[in-house]
Amino acid sequence: MTTPGTIQWYGDDFKKAILNGADDAMFAGGEVLLEGSQSKVPRFTGRLVASGYVTTKAKSTYVFRRGYKKERKPEESGVVGVGYSAPHSHLVEFGTKKMRARPYLRPALDELKTQIGEKIVVTWAKLIK
Repeated sequence: MTTPGTIQWYGDDFKKAILNGADDAMFAGGEVLLEGSQSKVPRFTGRLVASGYVTTKAKSTYVFRRGYKKERKPEESGVVGVGYSAPHSHLVEFGTKKMRARPYLRPALDELKTQIGEKIVVTWAKLIK
């Protein structure tokens, strides 16, 4: 003979915990990418390296500088943006007709995919507990 019991649903609480930690976890992964890409940036004056930033809907490391690009902030939670605000950042990354490309962000992403994913998972796990 079985006794009746109660079942508790924690799915909504779990979903809320995941969504609350989304920005922090993605930000941590973005920091890994930024650090990795900064080691690959060609250095002439150091302005390009200094213009790197990580941003989510809730957090950002962007620093306003006159004449630099505006921050490109994600519109929704759980999305991270990693970029460089120096006016010449895209020219160095992709090249021009007269200058060869010297990519720094794309190779860093290719190299660090697993480390970025691990950092996101570890940060999310800490926030959920």
